[in-house]
Amino acid sequence: MSTNNLSIIQKPVNNTELLPAITNWNPLIGVMVFKDANISALFYYKLGLDVHEGASTTGTLVAKYRQRRNGYSDDIANNKARAFFDVRGVMNTQLVNTVYDQNILGAPFESIHEVGATAYDEDSDGTPEYYIFSENGNLSEGKTQIGRYTLNVFESYAASTSTNVKDIHPSTGVATTHFFLRASLPLNTPRFINGSGAVDTDYIQGVAFADYQLKSITSKFLSDNPSIAHNYESAATGNQPIVFIQDNQYHTLAFLNGETNFNSMPQKFFIRYYNGTTQLNSGFLDNTVANGGSNPAASSGETTTNARYLIYFGCGPANLEGFDGGGTNPHKPSNNAGYTHYIIRAFKQDATTSQSQEVIFVREDSSCKGFVTRRLAWRNSLGCWDYFNFKMKSVDSTNIERNEFSTIQGTFDGSKYRYNDWQRGRSVRATTAKRTETLNTDFIDEAQAILIEKLLMSTDVYVLKQQGVTDYTEPVMVVDKSFIRKTVANDKKIQYTVKIEYANNVNTNS
Repeated sequence: MSTNNLSIIQKPVNNTELLPAITNWNPLIGVMVFKDANISALFYYKLGLDVHEGASTTGTLVAKYRQRRNGYSDDIANNKARAFFDVRGVMNTQLVNTVYDQNILGAPFESIHEVGATAYDEDSDGTPEYYIFSENGNLSEGKTQIGRYTLNVFESYAASTSTNVKDIHPSTGVATTHFFLRASLPLNTPRFINGSGAVDTDYIQGVAFADYQLKSITSKFLSDNPSIAHNYESAATGNQPIVFIQDNQYHTLAFLNGETNFNSMPQKFFIRYYNGTTQLNSGFLDNTVANGGSNPAASSGETTTNARYLIYFGCGPANLEGFDGGGTNPHKPSNNAGYTHYIIRAFKQDATTSQSQEVIFVREDSSCKGFVTRRLAWRNSLGCWDYFNFKMKSVDSTNIERNEFSTIQGTFDGSKYRYNDWQRGRSVRATTAKRTETLNTDFIDEAQAILIEKLLMSTDVYVLKQQGVTDYTEPVMVVDKSFIRKTVANDKKIQYTVKIEYANNVNTNS
């Protein structure tokens, strides 16, 4: 692509691979711009980049860059110019986390973790609507978790030392449009690898994120939960992610959604219950607007907005129990008495072509010793949510700080000095109460420990609402500043302790 001798010679990702550009994997993510012409007669020369919302330069301008050429020796020798524009910071400020269920249009809001467990009546007609999927983002702010942006190139220079510097946009635009998502991958994941397995430095990201296109039986949801060997009855072979969960708990799976833009086609979600090796009920839940999601097929015409390019599926027992899909509702745990586990997998509309790996949800009892189970949710490395149960002993404490002042005892402004024994010298102006809790896991294996490490590195953590335990989902801060990896060889039995501090102080009426 070249006009006015300007071109973009390196991009975040090759759009033909149908992948979003993820912002937090590489140190920089952006474009390399090249001026293939002599700039020696141009004064105060800089290359520039505009960032627009949407698929064209008519969208809202969210950022403007200008910078001098870099130090590439060939350019300097030939009076040419090139510069790299890092848009990572801008993208990370434009994109938001999905915290609330986007099916709820006004207060009171419910957390995204509870999607499906609410009977909605947004049209106030007295008839509840039921949704098991949710779009992404923050509807009240008009922001999304994944977004399409256009990067448009220009030049900035003066014709002489006595004239003003002007921004010069080519008559034929030089621009590139990409989807961006706040996500990361492991540090040593190979970069610059194209779909053929070859190195292609024209694109920074390569195809490493292709594992998260839902297109085959090995495709992954947007979760850090590792695939491990297991003995649970399953239709699939090989390793699968395992989720341990109790009947009163919530869980979500998030996924890229869209045939045209992401080659990701999860149209139906199959749920199959088991009692040991015996299959119980099974059924499909359709990823459609009617159910809160969006049919990803291009022919459906549903997936046309940023909010629908990434979808959340409420798939915990509490989510599935709350969703009334009509008919016999085979997806509800209450209609599968004695189940030991259930399995979820995405399919195409034909209900036979697998679009994701299986995720196995194992029914877990609370602690036999009567300990309270805390279920934590945290924003994972892919920008969505992972979960873990802390079943063993927890220590809940409140740290109180008092702001004190002293007064001279007695009354001085009367006819005589008086003193009453109920008067005090020391008083408390205000108290601040911070709640902390020390949580302990049950004995776990090395694969599950990966989730604990991810939890400690997350920037957004919550204690989830849980019937019979807590009525609210509350934000917390993880206090621990280090993580010691434990192994069976070193430690025999693996157990972790995590200390959290509730993000909001306890109300003290002061």
